Amino acid sequence: MVEIAISVAAKLAEFLVAPIVLPFSYIWNYKTNFQNLETEVGKLKVKQDEVQHLVDDARRNGEEIEQHVIDWLDTVKKKVDEVSSEIIQEKGEQVNMKCFKGFCPNPKKRYQHSRKALHKAKSVVGLQKEGNFEKVSYRTIPKETWIPSYKGYEAFESRMSTLENILNTLSNPDINMFSIYGVGGIGKTTLARAIAKHAEDNKLFDVIAFAEVSAVPDIRKIQGEIADMFGLTFREESVPGRASKLHKCLMEQKKKILLVLDNIWATLELDKVGIPFRNDCKVLLTARDLNALTLTGSQLNFSMDVLNDQEAWNLFSTTAGDCIEQKRDFQVLAKEVAKACGGLPIAIVTIAKALRNKNKFEWRNALQELKRPSSRTLEGVAGEAYSCIEFSYNQLKDEELRSIFLLCSAMGSTNNSSIGDLMKYGMGLRIFKGIDRIKEARDRVDTLVRKLKDASLLLNTRNNKSFSMHDVVRDVGRLIASRNQQVVIGMDDNVRRDWDDDDTLKTCTKISLHNISELPKELECQHLEFLYMQTEEDTLAIPDNFFTKMSKLRVLHLVGFDLSSLPTSLCLLENLRTMCIDKCKVQDIALIGELKKPEILSIYDDYHIMRLPEEVRKSTGLRLLDLSTCFRLKEIPQNFIASLTQLEELYLNSEYIRWEVQGGSNASLDELKCLPHLTVLEIQIPNTSVLSKGLFSNKLERYNIKLGHRSLNYELRKKWPKTTRKLELNLGNNCSCFEDILHKTPSVNSVLSALDRGEGFPKLKQLWVHHSSCFHTVADCSESEFYHPFPSLETLFLEELNNLEKIYKGQFGAEFLCQLRNIKVEKCDKLKNIFSFSTIRALPLEEIEVGDCANITEIFAIGKEEDIIHLKELRSMTLEGLSQLTSFCSINNSEVILEDTFSAIFNGKVPFPNLETMEISHMNDLEMIWHNQLAEDSFCSLKSVKVIECNKLLTIFKFNMLERFTRLESLFVHRCNSLEEIFDLQEGCFLKLEELYLTGDSLRLISQAQFSEHLIPKLKFLTVYFGESAVFPPDILWRFPNLEMLEFTHGSYEEIFSLEEVEKHEVLARDEGDVTKYKIIFSKLKTLILSSLSSLTNFCVENYTFEFPALEELEVVDCNKMEIFCPGIISTPKLNKGQEEVGSQQSPSEVICLKSDLRISGQDADLVKVGSQSLS
Repeated sequence: MVEIAISVAAKLAEFLVAPIVLPFSYIWNYKTNFQNLETEVGKLKVKQDEVQHLVDDARRNGEEIEQHVIDWLDTVKKKVDEVSSEIIQEKGEQVNMKCFKGFCPNPKKRYQHSRKALHKAKSVVGLQKEGNFEKVSYRTIPKETWIPSYKGYEAFESRMSTLENILNTLSNPDINMFSIYGVGGIGKTTLARAIAKHAEDNKLFDVIAFAEVSAVPDIRKIQGEIADMFGLTFREESVPGRASKLHKCLMEQKKKILLVLDNIWATLELDKVGIPFRNDCKVLLTARDLNALTLTGSQLNFSMDVLNDQEAWNLFSTTAGDCIEQKRDFQVLAKEVAKACGGLPIAIVTIAKALRNKNKFEWRNALQELKRPSSRTLEGVAGEAYSCIEFSYNQLKDEELRSIFLLCSAMGSTNNSSIGDLMKYGMGLRIFKGIDRIKEARDRVDTLVRKLKDASLLLNTRNNKSFSMHDVVRDVGRLIASRNQQVVIGMDDNVRRDWDDDDTLKTCTKISLHNISELPKELECQHLEFLYMQTEEDTLAIPDNFFTKMSKLRVLHLVGFDLSSLPTSLCLLENLRTMCIDKCKVQDIALIGELKKPEILSIYDDYHIMRLPEEVRKSTGLRLLDLSTCFRLKEIPQNFIASLTQLEELYLNSEYIRWEVQGGSNASLDELKCLPHLTVLEIQIPNTSVLSKGLFSNKLERYNIKLGHRSLNYELRKKWPKTTRKLELNLGNNCSCFEDILHKTPSVNSVLSALDRGEGFPKLKQLWVHHSSCFHTVADCSESEFYHPFPSLETLFLEELNNLEKIYKGQFGAEFLCQLRNIKVEKCDKLKNIFSFSTIRALPLEEIEVGDCANITEIFAIGKEEDIIHLKELRSMTLEGLSQLTSFCSINNSEVILEDTFSAIFNGKVPFPNLETMEISHMNDLEMIWHNQLAEDSFCSLKSVKVIECNKLLTIFKFNMLERFTRLESLFVHRCNSLEEIFDLQEGCFLKLEELYLTGDSLRLISQAQFSEHLIPKLKFLTVYFGESAVFPPDILWRFPNLEMLEFTHGSYEEIFSLEEVEKHEVLARDEGDVTKYKIIFSKLKTLILSSLSSLTNFCVENYTFEFPALEELEVVDCNKMEIFCPGIISTPKLNKGQEEVGSQQSPSEVICLKSDLRISGQDADLVKVGSQSLS
């Protein structure tokens, strides 16, 4: 009890005494509290300085300061300033803190000030404790320095499509790795940085990292550059350890990542760098070598081309500065210099900078260096651009690759140069190691050329038989060749100087001379192995002794010379392996027979050579004989071909060669059977009576064989690409040589089997059969169900086969025509269909053309309703002049009828999911194109539709089908006289339609129909044929506000616009202040063509104002009644900027600008006028 009483008493004392004692303690401890406050403030200042030092060190290291540290420093500064001020003030007031006339301290003030000091000291101590930071900063992720804006790329319009495609790839979830490739200095890095800048500006990615790889990759450096962007620090020393840490970091990131790896030269193994493959991590690569990108794993590659002339000039003039504008006489010279840069950005920029503010003679010298580069050019104004390309050359590790590159640069033309010529040179020079056969050499040179294209040292061309070379790359190659391989390359007037340089000629191994106008009597070139000479002087002959001192010459190529008689010294070239003669006057080539080691002989002559002399029989070592363009060749010595037992390739395309049977004075076709190594044959045999069985070896790998007179269908020859295996057969009515075969089996495949010893040309890719009555079928499969002819055939053309009843007979096997892509059938009047099936078939057909076959009732026939034909690859279809056609597909020659008023060609049995172009013409009984019930995805890919002269057709597009044609880009409707409507219209259907070709009656249907401008919002090109009205309906302008080209041809228009039509449609604006005038504005029209309008007198007879703000071309042809273009005012500011005004009295709004190359033909040049001023 006592303990409890004491405890209670203590508590009572605490609560009763403490409140009484505490106020007195403030008074008693007044000085102590202020001294304590001053001490704590001093400690806080020390802590403040300590933290500030840490902050300063962190900032010097580029680190970011933690926000709470910054806030603490701000708070401390305010607190220190505040308390320090109060302490100073307190010390000044202490003398006044007394009462009773200064004899006693003032307890009230001491209480207040002491209490305040105690509380402030506590807050200062609290700040001290808060300043005990574990860290004051953190590492920042560095920002990449991109180009100022990707918008700068818009100046290069030719590259905008590439830029847009790459930007679209950024959002493609199926593409994780993509690339940009091109020759050095083309602008790959700049474009890559533009892409990254765009991605950053538009927040497409959370993190963007850029690393340069270079020719010798430093993996640690690449890892570090990527890690910096993630604030990642490596403690690991080994590359694999760092790769593992980087991989883990990138995989754990919950962010979208773009990595740009610039300047790849060889395969880069991303896993060794530590770059993972994940959906939200995209990798953009740049390289000169496409192969390096492919091996690295790039899924999509974008090539970069040089700038066009205008873009190159814009870049050059901008870089060169005002010196060009200020000195007008520099502009012509400057444009020549810019053009000599070949559109290569690095050359343009470096040369423009080097010439900025230089004297005119320095500009002329620079132009000379660019046009005729020498070794000092590598150190001159173009040094940076040239060294960039030389570096690419130095990265070619393969000696064959280097040799072929230098050989390419030495060729006569580096634009669409022949890969075949390159092979001939390489074989003659023995460049290809371990290669002995022509076929192997072709494969090797194709491989080397592809590698050089991948390395961006060669350019792609439209076909795989040629290559091109950028002018700057060619010049660098020639400089390297002249420096390293004793190569002399002469151009024009430089050649004479080269003749005089005896020391160089004695040591050089290759000479390439272009556009020469004279030759010395002889050249002393004891080490010369390669000689190319070209002249434009077709009377320039080669002196007899010219080749006397060239005993080591292996390759000789002559172009354009007068070789009526070959120089006698030619026979001294005992090591000559390859001889090419192009576009020379060649008559007697007997001396070629004296050459001891010729392996390749190529003569391109379309006029002079009519016979091969007896002496050429001595050239028994020939492995390639190319007389493909000796079109007048008639006589070949007997047994000459048979003597060429080493021959691998033979090209004879003359249709005048007098082939004979064995025993005659001229060559026999049977001599072909004596060539055991022949693998390539091009030959034309117009006289089919000399054909014999087993004529062609089944060892042929490439061939182009024409039997009988060739087809005159030149359109198809251009349309269908050349192939490695083509056969054209025209037996006419003379089938005597195969009479026994055709009597048994009148089919094409039976004749072909007889020609190639029973094989039937199984590797044949393109077959043309025409103008013959010998065949009832193309392929007869009836004898054996296991026989599948033409398994490799891709293209089949049948024309005027009068007795052809079926394309095939028998069971349609799975391998029969399994590769067929294109088929064209014309004028085969006994055919009723193209193919007939009794099962489900998927055909790889991409193109079908059937025309003028009088009895065709369907294209395909099926056995029963359940049978299905798949044409998923079909892209193009043309049906022309098929008067009996009732359906595209029928069942057992009975049309598949679905409920409808009229019969339609397409009845829904065969779907066309990928058909892009369709033409239907000259079918006068056609009432309907599409049936109401079609397969769901049919015709949804159509881009172009042509309908011509279908006189019973009532409509083109039915209402319930319009949604299928949203991809349509071009529509051509011509002379369909019964047409009631083109569109069964609804809003917004033809969103991509840009081209419209209509006859006058079709245009009337468009004009009278009720639809808004949004139906065809993108129409750009409108051509009107055979307009039968007197006036063009002006509301077309309102319907198609985006027109860029407007053409009127072969019509009866007397004027294009009239006042009556304008007022009726109310589509044009009146000029303000003048109610008698109308303003007609063609806001986007760039081209206006008036052609063969025999009744046209004026574009408009009224006094209208015509504005053509975008017009760049005006063409008036054969408008013989046209006396004046228009009496009103015309504004055409873009026709010819800067030309002087026509008519000094005209106001600024009446200024007429003309185009200097305005095309007005015939008498129109004198008649067509604008107002009172002649257009011409």
